[in-house]
Amino acid sequence: MSDDNLDRGLGLPATIAISMGSMIGSGIFILPGVAYLEAGESASVVLAFLLGGILTIPAALSAAELATAIPESGGSYTYIQRGMGPVMGTIAGVGNWMVLNFKTALALIGGLPYLVYLFPRVKEFGLSLGPVDLPAVVVLSVVLIVVFTFVNVASSDGAGQAQNIIVVVMMAVLGLVILVSLPDVARSDPTRVVDIQSGGFLSATSLVFVAYAGVIKVTSVAEEIQNPDRNIPLGIIISLAVTTIVYIAITHIAVVTVDISGLVENAIPVSQGGLKSDGEGAIIAIAAENIIGTPGAILIVAAALLALASTANSGILSASRYPFAMARDGLANREFAIVNSATGTPVVSVLATGGAVVSMVVFLPIDSVARFGAAFQIIVFILVSGAVIGFREANPDEYSPSYLAPAYPYLQLFGVVSGVVLLTLLSTLAFVGTVTITALSIVYYYVFAQLHSSTEGMVKTELREELVDTAENQTRSLLNREGEYRILIALWNPGDVSDRSSEKDDLLDIVSTLDSHGLDLSIDVVEFEQARKATFDEEHPDINADDPPWVEVYEDVSYRHVSTRNIRESIVEYATYNGIDMVAHAFAPNTGRIGFVDGDLGWALENTHCDSVVLTGSSPDTVEKVTLVSNGPTFLPTELLLADALTTAHTAHLEIIHLVAEDASAEHSRAESYLDAVREELISPTTTQIVETADPTTEAARLSRDADIMLTELDISTVWRRLRPVPTVAAGLNGAGPAVFVYSDNPLNYQTIYKRILMKYVFRGLR
Repeated sequence: MSDDNLDRGLGLPATIAISMGSMIGSGIFILPGVAYLEAGESASVVLAFLLGGILTIPAALSAAELATAIPESGGSYTYIQRGMGPVMGTIAGVGNWMVLNFKTALALIGGLPYLVYLFPRVKEFGLSLGPVDLPAVVVLSVVLIVVFTFVNVASSDGAGQAQNIIVVVMMAVLGLVILVSLPDVARSDPTRVVDIQSGGFLSATSLVFVAYAGVIKVTSVAEEIQNPDRNIPLGIIISLAVTTIVYIAITHIAVVTVDISGLVENAIPVSQGGLKSDGEGAIIAIAAENIIGTPGAILIVAAALLALASTANSGILSASRYPFAMARDGLANREFAIVNSATGTPVVSVLATGGAVVSMVVFLPIDSVARFGAAFQIIVFILVSGAVIGFREANPDEYSPSYLAPAYPYLQLFGVVSGVVLLTLLSTLAFVGTVTITALSIVYYYVFAQLHSSTEGMVKTELREELVDTAENQTRSLLNREGEYRILIALWNPGDVSDRSSEKDDLLDIVSTLDSHGLDLSIDVVEFEQARKATFDEEHPDINADDPPWVEVYEDVSYRHVSTRNIRESIVEYATYNGIDMVAHAFAPNTGRIGFVDGDLGWALENTHCDSVVLTGSSPDTVEKVTLVSNGPTFLPTELLLADALTTAHTAHLEIIHLVAEDASAEHSRAESYLDAVREELISPTTTQIVETADPTTEAARLSRDADIMLTELDISTVWRRLRPVPTVAAGLNGAGPAVFVYSDNPLNYQTIYKRILMKYVFRGLR
């Protein structure tokens, strides 16, 4: 065995133990009371734990598939970062870090009330800092965080073995409580459990999601599991089933044997066996004392404190490795990746994690901590399910899972949709806070991490390759097309066209050159006039007008005049019902920057099921050089067709310039192969060049100076584009010379709906 490979010594029992140990911790002693109140003081909280376990299945099985495909240490962060790219990786890294931090904070502020319950004098350790009173639980939590932080700064050895011992002790104690309580449970009214209050029940389901946070943690040791294609999914399912049963049983016992509402309403102190208004208190110890007596309470308190220590210590250890891993991948400040030579630990990362947990303990109540933890866990689960969709659709060579999650893609879609629904059911503070932190993570990536990370993810790379192949095939087909080619020149409400610019004539001149490519052109020039509302008070058909004088000089050109209430919709309808291949827009209203469109024109471009052309500037009388520039992975087929036709018609020279990022060897090689394939299909004299640049805007401006006419891709000015403007070729064409902008989403039309979503919305950088 090489030094780079870990020993696969973990069988199915060990896999189950690791997964259960990650789920059954301090949460089982804390969440029943908090979730009961969230459910509207209803025993249906038992079913909330059941539903929470069921809703975890999509992420659990998806994680199992990812683990068998990429059996490397690192868990969900590694899969998402490697597959979906650094943006999603940043969200996953921050999300996982926050989940573990909140879980650690929950263990402390929820577990220490058990110590107060058994030793009431502990409550005297409260502290007053001016106007701020810190309860004993908060003070002791901060002390323990400091202790565990410095323990993890000093060393990380031994945490795993201690965790296994604690899980065994907890299961033994909880098993005893479950067995002894069976008579009480049997005598209880089972109908209480199904007394569901819809809003509170679903909110409680969202809250208890944090209880299953560790279900996919076993995937982080996938390299060490024997027969991973069998043991990982089977271990996850068995551990999830057993854990769900334990949570249901313990919660049912607490609901049956403890008057939770009475303890809260009577404001009985925790030290006297009461619960706070948010459910904080030693609820399982109270249940054990009611069933077994004082010995039962002592056993539960001991188990709860062991769970507290284990969860807090391992939580700080595990959480601190996410900033460390992100820094190593270039997604966080390099200081987080520095390992102290004396201790062998990432000191800065551990200290930052400890500081984050302290702030959570001091400033947030227990129910908010649970909600925040659940919210970030839901986000991670959504990303895991989404990652499987990305990998399956892109199907990169590196992705060969030996286990496939069943019911694809419905299982993953259910996981994503249910996750979004649960996220909205949490408190406003948790929802807004989680969305804000996630948004800040994205901003952080684009401001900092993008400068230090050159990876783009296997899924995006594979989709880019597929897009290039599709573009090559479409280009070859279009450039060799014969027969009729229908063009619509849409004149947007031109009024008295004799007093308008020559834009329509220039467009007619440009599109008419397509006959040099052997196409049988059929050109419709249509004036779309905005009609007054009164016009529609009676039947009002389209108005056909005689051809104006300027149309008669062109062959194969027909003219129409249409009165309409909505110009943009009429253009789309005309293009659709008349089988138009290309729409050229003249006099179109647009407030976007050069090369960007929005408003009515943007809507028309996106909803027309064919390619569109927009011209800026006036077409020159003499054309000697046509320049086509792109900073995307491909040129649009219609761009190449127009450029080749213009060059051929004017006996000019075509220059094709492909801009690529600096030091992007793979992109450069891909561009060379693509341009070689394209050049073979062109009929005009053509030269190609690949230019490496970090500023497409400046480079496009420089390259366009000696061109008689430029062609490039048009972009839709979306809200995201306005919030985050990026350098583009279009932005460099400041209107000094004529430019033809082409818009098309045809390369996406040949993909599945999931690929189209990935290409168009998740990976906007593909175009």
